[in-house]
Amino acid sequence: CGRSSGLGLGEGVEGASQPILTADGVPVKPEVPFLFSRMEVFAVHDPHLRRHHSRDRLVRGCRAGGGGLTVRQAMYISPVFFIVLAAALMHATWNALVKGANDRLMVLGLIALGHVAPGLVILAFTGLPQTGSYPYIIASTVIHWGYYWCLNLAYRSGDLSVAYPIARGIAPVLVALGAQVWIGETLPLMAWFGILAVSFGIGILSFAGLGPTTSWAGIAAALLTGMTIAAYSLADGVGVRVSGNALAYIALLFMAEAFVAGFIFFTRMDRLRTLPMRTIWLGIVGGVVSSSAYALVLYAKTLAPLGAVSALRETSVIFAALLGVTWLKEGPKSSRLAAAFVVACGIVVLGVAT
Repeated sequence: CGRSSGLGLGEGVEGASQPILTADGVPVKPEVPFLFSRMEVFAVHDPHLRRHHSRDRLVRGCRAGGGGLTVRQAMYISPVFFIVLAAALMHATWNALVKGANDRLMVLGLIALGHVAPGLVILAFTGLPQTGSYPYIIASTVIHWGYYWCLNLAYRSGDLSVAYPIARGIAPVLVALGAQVWIGETLPLMAWFGILAVSFGIGILSFAGLGPTTSWAGIAAALLTGMTIAAYSLADGVGVRVSGNALAYIALLFMAEAFVAGFIFFTRMDRLRTLPMRTIWLGIVGGVVSSSAYALVLYAKTLAPLGAVSALRETSVIFAALLGVTWLKEGPKSSRLAAAFVVACGIVVLGVAT
Protein backbone atom coordinates (compact mmCIF):
# COMPACT_ATOMS: atom_id res chain seq x y z
CA CYS A 1 0.00 0.00 0.00
CA GLY A 2 1.35 3.50 -0.82
CA ARG A 3 0.80 6.74 1.04
CA SER A 4 1.19 10.39 0.14
CA SER A 5 2.87 13.63 1.18
CA GLY A 6 5.60 15.98 0.13
CA LEU A 7 6.57 17.58 3.43
CA GLY A 8 10.02 17.94 4.94
CA LEU A 9 11.30 17.17 8.43
CA GLY A 10 14.21 17.82 10.68
CA GLU A 11 15.27 21.42 10.08
CA GLY A 12 17.82 21.07 12.85
CA VAL A 13 17.86 18.95 15.98
CA GLU A 14 19.01 20.59 19.13
CA GLY A 15 21.27 18.43 21.22
CA ALA A 16 21.95 15.85 18.52
CA SER A 17 25.14 13.84 18.63
CA GLN A 18 28.21 15.15 16.87
CA PRO A 19 28.17 14.40 13.14
CA ILE A 20 30.72 12.25 11.41
CA LEU A 21 33.60 14.35 10.08
CA THR A 22 35.90 13.73 7.17
CA ALA A 23 39.67 14.01 7.51
CA ASP A 24 39.33 17.72 6.67
CA GLY A 25 36.72 18.28 9.37
CA VAL A 26 33.77 18.50 6.94
CA PRO A 27 30.48 16.93 8.13
CA VAL A 28 29.31 13.88 6.19
CA LYS A 29 25.84 14.76 4.91
CA PRO A 30 23.09 12.28 4.04
CA GLU A 31 22.88 11.71 0.32
CA VAL A 32 19.08 11.69 0.36
CA PRO A 33 17.26 14.63 2.02
CA PHE A 34 15.04 13.88 5.01
CA LEU A 35 11.84 14.12 2.95
CA PHE A 36 8.51 12.39 3.00
CA SER A 37 7.91 10.67 -0.29
CA ARG A 38 4.59 11.28 -2.01
CA MET A 39 3.51 7.69 -1.54
CA GLU A 40 4.39 7.10 2.13
CA VAL A 41 3.15 9.40 4.90
CA PHE A 42 1.75 7.44 7.79
CA ALA A 43 4.88 7.96 9.90
CA VAL A 44 4.75 11.71 9.40
CA HIS A 45 2.12 12.97 11.76
CA ASP A 46 2.40 10.44 14.56
CA PRO A 47 4.13 11.66 17.73
CA HIS A 48 4.10 8.10 19.04
CA LEU A 49 6.43 7.13 16.22
CA ARG A 50 8.55 10.27 16.31
CA ARG A 51 9.17 10.13 20.05
CA HIS A 52 11.39 7.10 19.48
CA HIS A 53 13.83 9.21 17.49
CA SER A 54 16.53 9.34 20.14
CA ARG A 55 19.23 11.98 19.92
CA ASP A 56 21.59 9.37 18.51
CA ARG A 57 19.25 8.46 15.62
CA LEU A 58 18.48 11.90 14.27
CA VAL A 59 19.95 13.78 11.39
CA ARG A 60 21.23 17.16 12.57
CA GLY A 61 19.63 18.84 9.56
CA CYS A 62 19.45 18.88 5.81
CA ARG A 63 19.87 22.57 5.08
CA ALA A 64 22.83 23.75 3.14
CA GLY A 65 25.64 24.02 5.60
CA GLY A 66 23.84 21.84 8.14
CA GLY A 67 25.26 18.84 9.97
CA GLY A 68 25.51 15.29 8.76
CA LEU A 69 24.73 11.78 9.89
CA THR A 70 25.44 10.91 13.49
CA VAL A 71 27.60 7.92 14.34
CA ARG A 72 24.64 5.97 15.67
CA GLN A 73 22.54 6.61 12.58
CA ALA A 74 25.38 5.55 10.32
CA MET A 75 25.44 2.27 12.23
CA TYR A 76 21.72 1.82 11.47
CA ILE A 77 22.05 2.15 7.69
CA SER A 78 22.89 -1.48 7.03
CA PRO A 79 20.03 -3.10 9.02
CA VAL A 80 17.51 -0.56 7.71
CA PHE A 81 18.58 -1.40 4.17
CA PHE A 82 17.77 -5.07 4.72
CA ILE A 83 14.56 -4.32 6.63
CA VAL A 84 13.17 -2.29 3.73
CA LEU A 85 14.30 -4.84 1.16
CA ALA A 86 12.53 -7.53 3.21
CA ALA A 87 9.34 -5.43 3.20
CA ALA A 88 9.58 -4.98 -0.58
CA LEU A 89 10.09 -8.71 -1.09
CA MET A 90 7.15 -9.51 1.20
CA HIS A 91 4.83 -7.23 -0.77
CA ALA A 92 5.89 -8.75 -4.07
CA THR A 93 5.53 -12.25 -2.57
CA TRP A 94 1.89 -11.90 -1.52
CA ASN A 95 1.10 -10.61 -5.01
CA ALA A 96 2.84 -13.67 -6.44
CA LEU A 97 0.70 -15.87 -4.16
CA VAL A 98 -2.42 -14.24 -5.57
CA LYS A 99 -1.25 -14.63 -9.16
CA GLY A 100 -0.43 -18.31 -8.62
CA ALA A 101 -3.73 -19.14 -6.89
CA ASN A 102 -6.49 -21.10 -8.61
CA ASP A 103 -9.22 -18.85 -7.17
CA ARG A 104 -7.61 -15.41 -6.98
CA LEU A 105 -10.67 -13.52 -5.79
CA MET A 106 -11.16 -15.77 -2.77
CA VAL A 107 -7.46 -15.56 -1.94
CA LEU A 108 -7.68 -11.76 -2.12
CA GLY A 109 -10.59 -11.94 0.32
CA LEU A 110 -8.49 -14.06 2.66
CA ILE A 111 -5.62 -11.58 2.36
CA ALA A 112 -8.01 -8.76 3.29
CA LEU A 113 -9.13 -10.85 6.28
CA GLY A 114 -5.48 -11.40 7.26
CA HIS A 115 -5.12 -7.66 7.91
CA VAL A 116 -7.68 -7.76 10.71
CA ALA A 117 -5.60 -9.54 13.38
CA PRO A 118 -2.62 -7.12 13.15
CA GLY A 119 -5.10 -4.25 13.21
CA LEU A 120 -6.65 -5.53 16.44
CA VAL A 121 -3.23 -5.87 18.07
CA ILE A 122 -2.17 -2.34 17.12
CA LEU A 123 -5.51 -0.84 18.12
CA ALA A 124 -5.24 -2.42 21.58
CA PHE A 125 -2.18 -0.24 22.21
CA THR A 126 -3.14 2.95 20.38
CA GLY A 127 -6.86 3.38 20.90
CA LEU A 128 -9.16 4.83 18.24
CA PRO A 129 -8.14 7.69 15.94
CA GLN A 130 -10.06 10.96 15.99
CA THR A 131 -13.54 10.79 14.49
CA GLY A 132 -12.65 13.31 11.78
CA SER A 133 -10.65 10.58 10.05
CA TYR A 134 -13.55 8.11 9.84
CA PRO A 135 -14.90 9.37 6.46
CA TYR A 136 -11.45 8.86 4.97
CA ILE A 137 -11.21 5.34 6.42
CA ILE A 138 -14.61 4.56 4.87
CA ALA A 139 -13.54 6.03 1.53
CA SER A 140 -10.24 4.14 1.59
CA THR A 141 -12.02 0.88 2.41
CA VAL A 142 -14.42 1.31 -0.52
CA ILE A 143 -11.51 2.14 -2.82
CA HIS A 144 -9.67 -0.95 -1.54
CA TRP A 145 -12.62 -3.05 -2.65
CA GLY A 146 -12.11 -1.62 -6.13
CA TYR A 147 -8.36 -2.22 -5.79
CA TYR A 148 -8.85 -5.93 -5.09
CA TRP A 149 -11.35 -6.21 -7.94
CA CYS A 150 -8.98 -4.55 -10.42
CA LEU A 151 -6.03 -6.59 -9.16
CA ASN A 152 -7.99 -9.78 -9.69
CA LEU A 153 -8.76 -8.73 -13.28
CA ALA A 154 -5.14 -7.74 -13.89
CA TYR A 155 -3.80 -11.12 -12.75
CA ARG A 156 -6.54 -12.99 -14.59
CA SER A 157 -5.61 -11.40 -17.93
CA GLY A 158 -1.95 -10.55 -17.38
CA ASP A 159 1.31 -11.82 -15.95
CA LEU A 160 2.70 -10.72 -12.59
CA SER A 161 5.90 -9.44 -14.22
CA VAL A 162 3.79 -7.11 -16.40
CA ALA A 163 0.80 -6.12 -14.25
CA TYR A 164 2.64 -5.42 -10.97
CA PRO A 165 5.25 -2.97 -12.35
CA ILE A 166 2.57 -1.13 -14.34
CA ALA A 167 0.24 -0.78 -11.35
CA ARG A 168 2.95 0.23 -8.88
CA GLY A 169 4.62 2.49 -11.41
CA ILE A 170 1.61 4.51 -12.55
CA ALA A 171 0.36 5.20 -9.00
CA PRO A 172 3.08 7.66 -7.84
CA VAL A 173 2.95 9.37 -11.22
CA LEU A 174 -0.79 9.95 -10.85
CA VAL A 175 -0.37 11.23 -7.29
CA ALA A 176 2.42 13.62 -8.33
CA LEU A 177 0.47 14.93 -11.32
CA GLY A 178 -2.71 15.18 -9.25
CA ALA A 179 -0.89 17.25 -6.65
CA GLN A 180 0.28 19.61 -9.36
CA VAL A 181 -3.18 19.99 -10.95
CA TRP A 182 -5.42 20.14 -7.85
CA ILE A 183 -3.14 21.35 -5.07
CA GLY A 184 -0.92 23.61 -7.13
CA GLU A 185 2.39 21.94 -6.26
CA THR A 186 5.18 22.53 -8.76
CA LEU A 187 7.14 19.48 -9.80
CA PRO A 188 10.93 19.94 -10.10
CA LEU A 189 12.68 18.99 -13.32
CA MET A 190 14.10 15.83 -11.75
CA ALA A 191 10.56 14.64 -10.99
CA TRP A 192 9.63 14.95 -14.66
CA PHE A 193 12.61 12.76 -15.55
CA GLY A 194 11.23 10.18 -13.11
CA ILE A 195 7.78 10.41 -14.70
CA LEU A 196 9.27 9.95 -18.18
CA ALA A 197 11.27 6.92 -17.00
CA VAL A 198 8.18 5.30 -15.47
CA SER A 199 6.14 6.04 -18.59
CA PHE A 200 8.86 4.60 -20.83
CA GLY A 201 9.10 1.43 -18.71
CA ILE A 202 5.33 1.00 -18.71
CA GLY A 203 5.34 1.46 -22.50
CA ILE A 204 7.92 -1.32 -22.86
CA LEU A 205 5.90 -3.62 -20.60
CA SER A 206 2.66 -2.82 -22.43
CA PHE A 207 3.98 -3.80 -25.87
CA ALA A 208 6.70 -6.34 -25.03
CA GLY A 209 4.47 -8.01 -22.45
CA LEU A 210 1.65 -8.79 -24.86
CA GLY A 211 1.29 -12.47 -25.62
CA PRO A 212 -0.75 -15.59 -24.89
CA THR A 213 -0.78 -14.88 -21.12
CA THR A 214 -1.12 -11.08 -21.20
CA SER A 215 -3.77 -9.19 -23.17
CA TRP A 216 -4.66 -5.53 -23.56
CA ALA A 217 -7.43 -6.19 -21.03
CA GLY A 218 -4.80 -7.23 -18.47
CA ILE A 219 -2.75 -4.09 -19.14
CA ALA A 220 -5.86 -1.91 -18.84
CA ALA A 221 -6.75 -3.63 -15.55
CA ALA A 222 -3.20 -3.01 -14.27
CA LEU A 223 -3.55 0.68 -15.10
CA LEU A 224 -6.90 0.75 -13.29
CA THR A 225 -5.23 -0.93 -10.31
CA GLY A 226 -2.64 1.84 -10.28
CA MET A 227 -5.45 4.42 -10.31
CA THR A 228 -7.04 2.82 -7.24
CA ILE A 229 -3.65 2.80 -5.48
CA ALA A 230 -3.32 6.52 -6.19
CA ALA A 231 -6.91 7.13 -5.01
CA TYR A 232 -6.58 5.39 -1.64
CA SER A 233 -3.14 6.96 -1.20
CA LEU A 234 -4.66 10.42 -1.52
CA ALA A 235 -7.57 9.51 0.80
CA ASP A 236 -5.21 8.09 3.42
CA GLY A 237 -2.83 11.01 3.02
CA VAL A 238 -5.60 13.38 4.11
CA GLY A 239 -7.14 11.01 6.65
CA VAL A 240 -3.94 10.42 8.56
CA ARG A 241 -3.46 14.18 8.96
CA VAL A 242 -6.73 14.52 10.85
CA SER A 243 -6.48 11.21 12.73
CA GLY A 244 -4.34 12.48 15.62
CA ASN A 245 -2.50 9.14 15.67
CA ALA A 246 -1.16 7.52 12.52
CA LEU A 247 -0.82 4.06 14.05
CA ALA A 248 -4.44 4.15 15.24
CA TYR A 249 -5.52 5.18 11.73
CA ILE A 250 -3.59 2.28 10.22
CA ALA A 251 -5.04 -0.17 12.76
CA LEU A 252 -8.63 0.86 12.08
CA LEU A 253 -7.95 0.80 8.34
CA PHE A 254 -6.64 -2.77 8.65
CA MET A 255 -9.70 -3.79 10.66
CA ALA A 256 -12.01 -2.26 8.06
CA GLU A 257 -10.62 -4.79 5.58
CA ALA A 258 -13.03 -7.23 7.27
CA PHE A 259 -15.88 -5.55 5.34
CA VAL A 260 -14.09 -6.20 2.04
CA ALA A 261 -13.51 -9.84 3.01
CA GLY A 262 -17.12 -10.18 4.18
CA PHE A 263 -18.50 -8.87 0.89
CA ILE A 264 -16.36 -11.31 -1.11
CA PHE A 265 -17.19 -14.32 1.08
CA PHE A 266 -20.90 -13.80 1.73
CA THR A 267 -21.66 -13.50 -1.97
CA ARG A 268 -19.59 -16.59 -2.82
CA MET A 269 -20.02 -18.98 0.10
CA ASP A 270 -20.09 -22.02 -2.19
CA ARG A 271 -16.59 -21.20 -3.47
CA LEU A 272 -15.33 -20.57 0.06
CA ARG A 273 -16.50 -23.99 1.24
CA THR A 274 -14.63 -25.76 -1.55
CA LEU A 275 -11.30 -24.04 -0.92
CA PRO A 276 -8.57 -26.38 0.35
CA MET A 277 -7.40 -25.62 3.88
CA ARG A 278 -3.89 -25.01 2.54
CA THR A 279 -5.20 -22.23 0.27
CA ILE A 280 -7.14 -20.67 3.16
CA TRP A 281 -4.06 -20.54 5.35
CA LEU A 282 -1.92 -19.22 2.49
CA GLY A 283 -4.40 -16.39 1.95
CA ILE A 284 -4.58 -15.43 5.62
CA VAL A 285 -0.81 -15.60 5.97
CA GLY A 286 -0.58 -13.46 2.84
CA GLY A 287 -2.64 -10.79 4.61
CA VAL A 288 -0.41 -10.91 7.66
CA VAL A 289 2.64 -10.68 5.38
CA SER A 290 1.11 -7.67 3.61
CA SER A 291 0.41 -5.79 6.85
CA SER A 292 3.78 -6.81 8.31
CA ALA A 293 5.56 -5.47 5.24
CA TYR A 294 3.99 -2.09 5.81
CA ALA A 295 4.84 -2.23 9.52
CA LEU A 296 8.49 -2.91 8.64
CA VAL A 297 8.52 0.15 6.39
CA LEU A 298 7.10 2.25 9.22
CA TYR A 299 9.73 0.92 11.62
CA ALA A 300 12.50 1.65 9.12
CA LYS A 301 11.28 5.24 8.90
CA THR A 302 11.99 5.74 12.59
CA LEU A 303 15.65 4.88 11.92
CA ALA A 304 16.49 6.39 8.54
CA PRO A 305 15.60 9.25 6.16
CA LEU A 306 12.03 8.72 4.98
CA GLY A 307 12.69 9.58 1.36
CA ALA A 308 15.40 6.94 1.16
CA VAL A 309 13.16 4.33 2.80
CA SER A 310 10.25 5.06 0.47
CA ALA A 311 12.45 4.94 -2.62
CA LEU A 312 14.09 1.66 -1.58
CA ARG A 313 10.64 0.20 -0.89
CA GLU A 314 9.84 0.42 -4.61
CA THR A 315 12.38 -2.32 -5.34
CA SER A 316 9.30 -4.54 -4.94
CA VAL A 317 8.74 -3.85 -8.66
CA ILE A 318 11.98 -5.66 -9.46
CA PHE A 319 11.23 -8.47 -6.99
CA ALA A 320 7.80 -9.00 -8.57
CA ALA A 321 9.34 -9.20 -12.04
CA LEU A 322 11.93 -11.70 -10.77
CA LEU A 323 9.26 -13.83 -9.07
CA GLY A 324 7.18 -13.74 -12.24
CA VAL A 325 9.89 -14.91 -14.61
CA THR A 326 11.45 -17.45 -12.24
CA TRP A 327 8.76 -18.87 -9.95
CA LEU A 328 5.76 -18.45 -12.29
CA LYS A 329 7.82 -19.10 -15.46
CA GLU A 330 6.63 -15.96 -17.26
CA GLY A 331 8.39 -14.56 -20.28
CA PRO A 332 10.11 -13.16 -22.23
CA LYS A 333 12.47 -12.60 -19.34
CA SER A 334 15.00 -10.05 -20.53
CA SER A 335 12.61 -7.36 -21.76
CA ARG A 336 10.36 -7.64 -18.70
CA LEU A 337 13.22 -7.46 -16.21
CA ALA A 338 14.74 -4.50 -18.06
CA ALA A 339 11.41 -2.66 -18.19
CA ALA A 340 10.73 -3.34 -14.50
CA PHE A 341 14.17 -1.95 -13.67
CA VAL A 342 13.42 1.22 -15.65
CA VAL A 343 10.07 1.63 -13.85
CA ALA A 344 11.73 1.12 -10.45
CA CYS A 345 14.43 3.68 -11.26
CA GLY A 346 11.78 6.16 -12.37
CA ILE A 347 9.81 5.69 -9.13
CA VAL A 348 12.97 6.21 -7.07
CA VAL A 349 13.88 9.39 -8.99
CA LEU A 350 10.33 10.71 -8.61
CA GLY A 351 10.26 9.93 -4.89
CA VAL A 352 13.61 11.59 -4.20
CA ALA A 353 12.79 14.64 -6.35
CA THR A 354 9.46 15.30 -4.64
